[in-house]
Amino acid sequence: MVRTHTQTITVLETGPVAVISGMDDGQYLPPGQMAILTAENSYDYDEDIVLYEWIVDGNVVSNSQILEIMLPPGATRIDLMVKDSRGDYSTSSVNITVGSSAPKLSDLSISISSIVESRPTEVVTTVRLEDLDGTTEIVRGELIYGGVSDSMFFRDDGTNGDEVASDGIWTSRFAWVVSGGSWVRVEVWAIDGDLVSPDQVATLPIIESGSEGLESWIVDLGLPIMLTSMALLSIFGLANRRNRISEIAKDIEVIEGWSSFDPMEMEEGSEPEFNSQVPKE
Repeated sequence: MVRTHTQTITVLETGPVAVISGMDDGQYLPPGQMAILTAENSYDYDEDIVLYEWIVDGNVVSNSQILEIMLPPGATRIDLMVKDSRGDYSTSSVNITVGSSAPKLSDLSISISSIVESRPTEVVTTVRLEDLDGTTEIVRGELIYGGVSDSMFFRDDGTNGDEVASDGIWTSRFAWVVSGGSWVRVEVWAIDGDLVSPDQVATLPIIESGSEGLESWIVDLGLPIMLTSMALLSIFGLANRRNRISEIAKDIEVIEGWSSFDPMEMEEGSEPEFNSQVPKE
């Protein structure tokens, strides 16, 4: 006798579960450090997840399982949404706090070493900016001379003398016209909200109009004359030294000639001859 039993099993479809890994909710990040999160631990028992979306401030920033992103200073919420083939979805979120940094300037450079009074001179001034959170957008300066101050504006956008945009080298280019005083002073600083960097400072001498001719003469004529004179003196000294060595060699030959004299070779009773004459009475 054979008995047959039939049973129907219904497998219910399941929705996905979003899981954020890599960073904890409420985690702090130092300024300038990248946030790295992953959705690889998200799952769906049907194994039919078809979409990942990372959302920051209401904007979709990535559709990958792994998110690498630089966040601005302060608190930021990051949402993950996963969706399966049936359109069912799940979300998860974390809150990240990023620290802020103060701007720092270095390597102040000026294209000239001095400036002639009252003569328009185009000058390129550069300075390096370091800001870990990347939020500094203002670099300013002052050109101070004879009790007068001119504003300086720096840019990092690849225009008006700036060679490469967004490379951290900020540039100011304009014609300087200075008068009064003996020195011109350059002060440069960066502004990031309420934070202001320490100043970078440089000073240049102001040359009175007309006196630069002496400097030009020294460079164009005086220096070559001085170098030529030094070369001639060296040649004269070398020739004098050679003459002196020759005279010393001759004296040594005379001395060696006297040392070879043998009195035993003279005949007995003979008298040596002298070149000198005896004066007559």
